[in-house]
Amino acid sequence: MKTKSIFQLLFLFLYLGCSPDDSVAPSQKFQGSLFVTVRDTDGKPVSGATLVMDDQTAITDDDGTYYFTQVTLTGDDYLQVEKSGYFKGSRRFNTKESSTQFLQVTLMYQEEIGNFNAASSASISIDSKSKLTFPDHSVTRADGSSYSGNVRVMASPIYSDDPQMSDKMPGALTAIDETGAKVVLGSFGMLAVELQADNGDVLEIASGKTVEVQFGIPNTQLGQAPPTIPLWYFDEAKGYWVQEGEATKQGNVYVAQLPHFSFWNWDVVYELVNWEASYVYPGGTAAQNAEICMTIKSINTQRCTKTDANGQVYGPVPANELLELIVRNDCGNIIYADEIGPFSDDVKMERTTLDITQYDYATISGTALKCDGSPLTSGMVRVRTTLNNFLFPIQDAAGHFEGGYVYCTGDVVTLYMYDVSNSLVSLPHTVSFDRSLNVGSLYACEQLDEYLHYKIKGFSPEYVYYLPDLSYTGHSTKINSIDSIGVKGRFGFSIDGGTTGQYIGYAAHGNQINLPNGQIAYILNMTVDVAEFGGAGQYVRGTFSGKINTGNNGAGGPGKSDFSGSFSVLNE
Repeated sequence: MKTKSIFQLLFLFLYLGCSPDDSVAPSQKFQGSLFVTVRDTDGKPVSGATLVMDDQTAITDDDGTYYFTQVTLTGDDYLQVEKSGYFKGSRRFNTKESSTQFLQVTLMYQEEIGNFNAASSASISIDSKSKLTFPDHSVTRADGSSYSGNVRVMASPIYSDDPQMSDKMPGALTAIDETGAKVVLGSFGMLAVELQADNGDVLEIASGKTVEVQFGIPNTQLGQAPPTIPLWYFDEAKGYWVQEGEATKQGNVYVAQLPHFSFWNWDVVYELVNWEASYVYPGGTAAQNAEICMTIKSINTQRCTKTDANGQVYGPVPANELLELIVRNDCGNIIYADEIGPFSDDVKMERTTLDITQYDYATISGTALKCDGSPLTSGMVRVRTTLNNFLFPIQDAAGHFEGGYVYCTGDVVTLYMYDVSNSLVSLPHTVSFDRSLNVGSLYACEQLDEYLHYKIKGFSPEYVYYLPDLSYTGHSTKINSIDSIGVKGRFGFSIDGGTTGQYIGYAAHGNQINLPNGQIAYILNMTVDVAEFGGAGQYVRGTFSGKINTGNNGAGGPGKSDFSGSFSVLNE
């Protein structure tokens, strides 16, 4: 029997396209694509969240989404998500080259649950199930120096029966145990905690001190909870859980002493086998972005994920366990249900056709064209409904695309076309919805009101950033990209002034441009010509030029290279 260590189903269902091999070792780099959705705990989009993939940075749009059309992956990758006012989010995920992966991250608010004076002891209730107990003089500044002021406690639990657990938790349920071995985990719950001073400075637990946590065990797992359980904290830099200490069961809570704060996790181990399945709609269209939920019946715990762009899902499941599998569409309808297992060996399920109705299912087709009217042959079409996003690749040399998707409410759909080769995306096309919709010919190029783009000698395309942002302090103006679909990294600059004229430009991101091929171009000098500087509600427009050095391996050669561009930004 081929088994793998641990309740890795909980790890699998954090993201799409997990590798069937739980000992992933990146063997090579490849170009892939990721569609990332960031929401809050109420299900609302989180716009302006910063996404970091290795050295590539992006910002979520008004829908809380970002589409990495070209990103370098290794097969074992780590996405970090951050926005002020929320606990940090992240996702460690495994990918396959063949299909676009869909990642969803739920950011939790940093809610203050209580406060106390650092010199005093305190008992702070997290909620009706859990609490923290602080001894006196237990808090210092981040650098270890003494602190005697007010301590604000931010905390958010993730109970193991939370249906959003897979999206809320950081990283994946992969970990480093006390021996240094890489393992995967099955969780009995998690807790995020941060201490802050009144001015927002992050505080820490004093060296030699611990804070007691009592963490509630859900009723559905109370009978299965072991008397002691290992503790794990999340290492944000590495993207793994690290074993440190243990918790003891006392009634319906686990009690532990925490020496520092981050995300903490209570976990057990199960054996697993690899499981793979694929889903299609009637007619054979891939059921992409469909929610797949699996319940381990012996402990009544459900975890969910989404299929990839090919309608596939794959990864480990518990060996010798009876599992309940359901597929639910965006409309909230269960369109497939079955009991599967127990499995004693790896299994690949036969392709499943989902039971859908004409009231949920829709098809779309059309032709995508480049700016010059020629067919777009290397790209994607994104279909956004009121609830979800779907991606359909260009299928032939004529630019034809088609696919099936789920549609529940509303009168319109919005389409975006991505010209991957030229790093372009269309403005949104809103069309009246029909169950069988042919949108005709659409162009992946429009004249934008706001843009920031540049060209570098030695690189053939012009790199375009959409929806740039402008800030003016009264003596300095900063223009920055907040959306760089198809372009690796970010670009921006500042000038010492707020009127028309010529200025020295200062690069906004460490005097460098992150090039789409992974290289770094260092800006040697920059001149900015502001031709128009409108007031509030008007535009700031102009051009810039200068010299960069891409290094010995850069496409621009070992010496100086020319770069130039233009910008148009709304002064809001």
